Amino acid sequence: MSIHRIRPAAAIALAAALAASSSLFACGGEETGSPDTLADAQPDAVPDTLTDAPLPDADAAPDADPDAVPDTALEVGPDATPDGESDAVPDTVSDVPKSDPLPVGAGLAATACKNICEEDLPPCSYDPVGGSAEQCVTDCKKKAAQDGWWLANFLCYSNTCDASKCQIAGPPLPSTQLCDDLCQNLDQCDVLDALNLPEDQPDFCRANCVGVQASVPTTAGALPCALAAVTGGCDGAKAAACIEDAGDPGFHPEFCVKACEPFYLDDPTNARFCAAETALRAKWPAMDDCTQSCIAFGNAQQALVFSGCLLQNECADPTVCLSPPTSNAIACDEACDALGTLCTEPGLPPVECPGICTGAALATGSPADPAAAACLQGLDACPGGTAEQSSALLTCVLPKSPECHDLCDALVPCGADSGLTQDICLADCSFGAYGEGIALAAKAACTQKSSICTDVLKCLAPETDDPVCVAKCARIDECGLEPIPDCQAACTQELKQGGKSLATAICQIISPCNDQEVCGNLPGFDPPANCVSACATAPNTCAAYADDCAVACMGALTGASLTVGSASCVLDKLGVDCDAAAVKECQ
Repeated sequence: MSIHRIRPAAAIALAAALAASSSLFACGGEETGSPDTLADAQPDAVPDTLTDAPLPDADAAPDADPDAVPDTALEVGPDATPDGESDAVPDTVSDVPKSDPLPVGAGLAATACKNICEEDLPPCSYDPVGGSAEQCVTDCKKKAAQDGWWLANFLCYSNTCDASKCQIAGPPLPSTQLCDDLCQNLDQCDVLDALNLPEDQPDFCRANCVGVQASVPTTAGALPCALAAVTGGCDGAKAAACIEDAGDPGFHPEFCVKACEPFYLDDPTNARFCAAETALRAKWPAMDDCTQSCIAFGNAQQALVFSGCLLQNECADPTVCLSPPTSNAIACDEACDALGTLCTEPGLPPVECPGICTGAALATGSPADPAAAACLQGLDACPGGTAEQSSALLTCVLPKSPECHDLCDALVPCGADSGLTQDICLADCSFGAYGEGIALAAKAACTQKSSICTDVLKCLAPETDDPVCVAKCARIDECGLEPIPDCQAACTQELKQGGKSLATAICQIISPCNDQEVCGNLPGFDPPANCVSACATAPNTCAAYADDCAVACMGALTGASLTVGSASCVLDKLGVDCDAAAVKECQ
């Protein structure tokens, strides 16, 4: 029993647009990241670079205005200083004592400051850096002109929003031996560009390296690997692979903005908006409250878990999402590997997948299903793009409903000869193969009544002779409305639950195809007084539905657009068998 189609899982909308930033190798040139990274998968992602414009090489002209930040390649060379004097930047890092200020070309620093302050800093508070983006650029340029190490402080702050950790009040972050050695070797090997760093700019490399080393532990942990790759062998490609293989996009506050923003956008196209009275908005009245709660984690893994938890939790109380684990669930790692093997098409980025998956499981309060990988391996093909892959992933990972377990416990022994296993059955059930909601509950309850396989298998396609349900489902088909899985079984189960279900069904049978929405706006549970009075004189109306005569009357009046004065005619036409279609004669 293989799965041939994917049904979107309820309450899962995981086409998350979490932007990755803050890579060490983030200063211009060609992107070296794998095409599987989030930045490559989503064109709108926050850039991985300090500079959107191409950076200059060592031969660029040194006569440009140091305060100008051109949109294209900079015209200021690395030898330029803010006052127009030309102090040559040393050819190697070792020529500059660590205690000395770090010389970085004014044009290069200006572009870096502009992009840090205007592109990367908005999720953080501008208060520690002058109070505005404009003042941040001014202060950054001024400080970088005095000492290039200040770029490390500003870069660190853009990654963490932690002014204290990044020493925004001073002094400049000092160099580290690891960054000295790495940048010196990159320059001597002439492979700075392999890591998206401007050629012949070892000092800019040092500032960038220190800023990331101070703020992104996961990336910093890959630096020794990169150093080994360029020490002696000058293998720039291997150095770049060290960072790619770190397996973490690096934390950036933009993760948190994208995780929280949809819940606050009152936009007709946004299905995830939470109204002010919801539990999420009670916890975080303003978007900034949500964002700051996420930023406090300070690392990408927990930010992704937080995001996945919010997506699954929707507008409910988000307290559970505030305690993300520090490592992803093993079942999610395995499931994401299985999804990656199944799908070669672009979709849910592998670097995001385990965190999003772990977060969704966190929201349910249950561990990720250990059989999730096997569930995905049972799919016939990749389910589609990002949203479909996300839905398939979480349908396999999240806990299965009790109804699925009950149904499969009864069904698997009857289908063992055809290869049906518990894992396959549960996966099929979760993907909607046996219906959803009330229809699924009805089938599951049916399978518990007998252990005889012929009876159990009949539960998968129950027959009904309920005239109201037969008429209702026929009307849905006739009007070309969205089909209801196992419509008649679902309808029968709904009618057993009482309430307005009989009124709604009768209304749908009678009302015109282009006016079916009126049946979703029935009055409250109290039927009109005329219906109650009429039922007192016609107690056998719709006799199969005990005590629902007045409710049936209400549905008929609404569907036929009749006044309450027509109640007597309505009950006469409905009769004992509840013939809703006959009510159309009461015009």
